[in-house]
Amino acid sequence: VNYGQSDPGKTALVKALYNELDLRGAYTQYEEQSYQRLRELITQHSSTLPQDVFLQFAQKIYKREK
Repeated sequence: VNYGQSDPGKTALVKALYNELDLRGAYTQYEEQSYQRLRELITQHSSTLPQDVFLQFAQKIYKREK
């Protein structure tokens, strides 16, 4: 029951778990795999989809920061 709490000690525990589980690395791997799969699908359907538009859109959302 540490997540979402304003207590610095609880925040530190959540951050430590986040780092221990390497959630950033897991997300980076997932993002890369998803992006490559999306590019494959766009290429496969290039005869029915405007490939350039979809590839540009994919590039805009790939590795973006909020």
